[in-house]
Amino acid sequence: MPRVLLTAFGGLLIATAMGRPLGAQERSLVELGVTGVRFPADSLVTGGPSVRLSRSHERDRLTVTGSASAIAGIGGASGFGELAGRWLGPSLLGWRGEVSAEVGALLGTGGRSSSVTSSGSMAARLVRSIDAGGVWLRGGASLSPREPDRLFGHGLGAGAWWRWSATQIVASLARERNVAQLFTGAGREGYAGTVPVAYTEGALGMQVERDDAILSMHATVRRDPGAERLFDRGLSATAVLWQTPVRAMVVSVASQLPDFVHGADAAQSFTVGIRLGEPSPRTARARRARPVVQVSGDSAARTVRVRAPGATRVEIMGDFSEWEAVALSAAGDAFSASLPMAPGVRRILVRVDGGSWAPAANTPALDDDFGGRVGLLLVP
Repeated sequence: MPRVLLTAFGGLLIATAMGRPLGAQERSLVELGVTGVRFPADSLVTGGPSVRLSRSHERDRLTVTGSASAIAGIGGASGFGELAGRWLGPSLLGWRGEVSAEVGALLGTGGRSSSVTSSGSMAARLVRSIDAGGVWLRGGASLSPREPDRLFGHGLGAGAWWRWSATQIVASLARERNVAQLFTGAGREGYAGTVPVAYTEGALGMQVERDDAILSMHATVRRDPGAERLFDRGLSATAVLWQTPVRAMVVSVASQLPDFVHGADAAQSFTVGIRLGEPSPRTARARRARPVVQVSGDSAARTVRVRAPGATRVEIMGDFSEWEAVALSAAGDAFSASLPMAPGVRRILVRVDGGSWAPAANTPALDDDFGGRVGLLLVP
């Protein structure tokens, strides 16, 4: 397979694998789809089936993510694997430290030829939260062993984010210095040496989240005095639409800039697929929720109040309602209803945003007669 096709497929895989959400809690993800791609620098168009596997685990301050992606197309196939970790340090004067590292390997095959490349990077970041947003400062370095060279890179950057209701906006500015390899020939089989690369890059991203859908858009502008064009831009948009709590349809379009760390070319792509294992926003909120239930008033008209920050719908049921679900009315981050409830120890369950029925966070729990758990609420 020509070198251009190997690095091109690799660029798509890298962009896909690195598109995971930051700070993801423990989860597994499978994405199956079909990808079409065009490489402007070589007037090459190809495509075929694609697959992505990902597993994330978060424990205390450490998050570890492993991912693997593969694309098959006309003339060959390519696979990319990556292991990434992130550690959050303690907070000092309002700033929190963060250290991250990534190692990845790319394998491409086609015809009688194959190619293997690898890369590694480390970064340190200082993050400060401000109301519904925050700012960060970042510095990082990378090493890409690639025959016959070892390509070093480093960069500095800063950014900010802001969240309003269900919309999050992220902006960043970075200065990067890397090294690129040069090749000659139609298939880039002839090695011509290396060239330093230094550029400034600004990025703006927006994500809009609904109960069963997420729309993400990202725009990048790069100023590179050594490139054919002084200014270049990248654009991407992804829509995820959930049909069930853990199955979604994904549609993605992208025009990506060259990735000098991984040796990937600029590419334009379109992907349609099915994502399995990632919970919908509504389901994720329900899983994160730690509802707290309180009761006040007399037995003729008790006020039941449940605090569940981030929830949009809360229901309760118990022996006081003959195990019929009762929807509570929203009031800020709390939900309440007026119900008759006799004094004593009452059995109660809470459901947030259509999730599973479960005991509240502040109620002792015991096994019920159906193999589940039920909360015990003391009503004075």
